[in-house]
Amino acid sequence: MVWRAYVLGEDRFGTWLFTPQGSIVRGTCDGEIACSYVGVPEEPGLHVLHLAPNDGWWFGTWTIDELGQRVAIDVCTPPVHVDGEWHFDDLELDLYRRASTLGVFDEAEFADGCAAGHITPDEARAGRATASDLHDRLRHGDVLFDAVGWDRLQEAIALDAFPLTVELSDLDPESEVC
Repeated sequence: MVWRAYVLGEDRFGTWLFTPQGSIVRGTCDGEIACSYVGVPEEPGLHVLHLAPNDGWWFGTWTIDELGQRVAIDVCTPPVHVDGEWHFDDLELDLYRRASTLGVFDEAEFADGCAAGHITPDEARAGRATASDLHDRLRHGDVLFDAVGWDRLQEAIALDAFPLTVELSDLDPESEVC
């Protein structure tokens, strides 16, 4: 998936990015290119705050939808910044918290990726350890997930930033613009 974001700054947690409501995300699945709005497929999408941590095998997001606040975390290879873009490989394990409800998505996909060799044994160990640690942090309280991220999201929304589109060259030079 490819989407654009405003850089809000860096602190002890990592680099904060913001994608305002109305922004477009593009991705490929089984060779097909698709577009949707950031946060949810339907227009106008959601305001989404992203965190690329200083270290760690994850990438986090904070958003508010019709059901309330939601923290979502992709367990992934450590995010790296190269030529103005953040890159990471999703290891399929996805954690979330909405109010007091915690969950993990895509455990079967993680197992399938490990069995197929798409996820190396070292990545699998790091992914499992990261998922366990983050699940505990989400369950027992953590200033980053309980306060800092939500404060940053409200500050970002108040900027009243323009929605962002994805450039044609970001995915496939022969695809149509979304």
